Amino acid sequence: MYKDHELYYIYELYISSKRIPIGAKRLLKISESSFDNFKYQYLVNLTFKEIIDRIIMVERRNYKIESIIG
Repeated sequence: MYKDHELYYIYELYISSKRIPIGAKRLLKISESSFDNFKYQYLVNLTFKEIIDRIIMVERRNYKIESIIG
């Protein structure tokens, strides 16, 4: 199942970072074809991968700050 894929967590972060309505985000999270498109772009398009990697870096930094603050 696509939700068990190693890139799905990154896909969820990508969706969360988009400025779209909550309903659209929920639909994207359950769309296997949207995930497949994301996966292809992430693996093939270097510019897209760099953008996503920055999103991941920010998320990890925020998590570390939250864990320190409490």
